[in-house]
Amino acid sequence: MTAKDTLTDAVSTSSKTYSLSSFFTVSGTSGNPAYLVVSALDRDEYTAGASTATGSFSANGTQLGLSADGGDARAADIIYTWQASTDSYVNSSFGSLSALDYTSSASLNDVTNISFYGCTTLAQANQLAGSPYALMQNDASGYLGSTSFVTDPNDTTTPPANATPDSIAAVAARFVGDAWNMDGCWVLASTIAAEAGSGLWR
Repeated sequence: MTAKDTLTDAVSTSSKTYSLSSFFTVSGTSGNPAYLVVSALDRDEYTAGASTATGSFSANGTQLGLSADGGDARAADIIYTWQASTDSYVNSSFGSLSALDYTSSASLNDVTNISFYGCTTLAQANQLAGSPYALMQNDASGYLGSTSFVTDPNDTTTPPANATPDSIAAVAARFVGDAWNMDGCWVLASTIAAEAGSGLWR
């Protein structure tokens, strides 16, 4: 499969709508997996000032929000099917993958990881779509890449192209003294990584 994760993460001061085709592209070539899973994971482990709001997918007049999916996970998944006649992945409700948008949450310090998986069978696609923590499994089958979407009202800078020890330390220093959920280390680390120039799951 010719697929490319742009290795870019998105940080905004409030809710913002992004075209996912800017972060992940699939070339129209033969030999692509029959199915592509787009999987969003938002762990509810935030500061006291955060709300419970999550982001949402939208395309073709259809919208899909994240919902509780076991433990602290809020998740949403869309399965696309390869359509050789148009050299594209399509979904009966959302249309072409190239039209898919993600609107980030306005909640303080929200971070959502959106991952892509290529699958050879519908059973495999359904299995990944039903597992919000597939992102955190080692070498999850068909894993193609992830992008982190962060909402941080205090960060008005553009993330650097690549993270460095200095950029990581500088971003981390801004969070000193913040009261985080006691189980929020994964969310905090994801936020720092994205703002410093590299998603945690690279």
